[in-house]
Amino acid sequence: FQLCQLIEKDELVCFAARDPLRPAAPSPKLNIPYRAVKRIPENALRLTRSVVGEPASYLFEELKNWHIKRRIISKAINFGQEERVDCVWAVMQGKTIIISALAVASALNVPLITQIWDEPSWILTDTNLDRWSKRKVLKKFDDAISRSAICAAASWQMAKEYREKYKIKTVVFVGSLDEKMAVKPAGRLHNNAKLKIGFAGQLYAKEEWQALLLALDSVKWRIGGRDVAISLIGRFDKLKLPTSKVERLGYHTLKETIELLSQMDINYCPYWFDKKHEEIARTSFPSKLTSYLAAGRPMLFHGPRYASPARFLRENEAGVCCYSLQKKEIINCLSDLVLNEKKYSLLSHHGHRAFKKFLTFASQKREMQKFLNTVRPLIKGGPE
Repeated sequence: FQLCQLIEKDELVCFAARDPLRPAAPSPKLNIPYRAVKRIPENALRLTRSVVGEPASYLFEELKNWHIKRRIISKAINFGQEERVDCVWAVMQGKTIIISALAVASALNVPLITQIWDEPSWILTDTNLDRWSKRKVLKKFDDAISRSAICAAASWQMAKEYREKYKIKTVVFVGSLDEKMAVKPAGRLHNNAKLKIGFAGQLYAKEEWQALLLALDSVKWRIGGRDVAISLIGRFDKLKLPTSKVERLGYHTLKETIELLSQMDINYCPYWFDKKHEEIARTSFPSKLTSYLAAGRPMLFHGPRYASPARFLRENEAGVCCYSLQKKEIINCLSDLVLNEKKYSLLSHHGHRAFKKFLTFASQKREMQKFLNTVRPLIKGGPE
């Protein structure tokens, strides 16, 4: 919705291959032509591979391919013809769109522009695709990206890698906020008796989270003479809390979340160390990072050196990065923030600066203009 608002209403139509278990439609505020076709869920029969083996899984995926070709691609082409589209914008998230994007654009004889939120290999693995089907889908992905007029990547590192690999133009679409939502950067911790650590959003990196808890256990939840407490903002009803030092604050609106994060002393962002998640760690950019930097408090990134958030924070001197699961290293990084008031203030101000430069609606609008302006000369009858 946020990206679509940057496009004139009469320039946008929407065709959706919709998961029947997750009904969704464009916001009524957009008021654009819309058509949806039900698709087989990406994780349908998720246990097929593990229960009856890869051959059965492959046969099921071939059935899905037939369904996509007959039910999704053909209807998308008809919709595009009816609406006389000049370009196809495909968000390459999941098998259905990956194998449909280039086929639809080619049949309509219009340029294809693509957008990536997550590396496809991670999504396909998460839905338990067999290795033969995965190979075929990734080949479709490579074909679509290499023939895109431009690709919107999920991070600066992804944009760089895609430019080099596919020889295409790229822009960067990351989670962005209204600049007015940013809180004034802090100069020091809230008080001398307590250290409050905040976490917002979904908790994917479980091993890193456990390492933080064990590290704090090792110092009896005290750092720099302060008692440590962690506050979780979001839906954590099923997460077992190991100590009263960790509290659930529940779900809050984005504005409320930023306000709560600004009341913390340090905000924590864990990311996967394991090699299985190396590609997504290297190329993704978590939306919580935008909220953290808008909150005006320093953040602790806990993950590998090669991760996209780590690169961003290093380049902008906007946070402390802990590249280890070792208790001592985690405590040292936290202590560095607690005991060095000058560094604490500097990181807060640099984080605020990085937010204003890269993570606002204004910066997102500039990237969207590059995205659209690249394809306009390629449209039939468009400006040269």
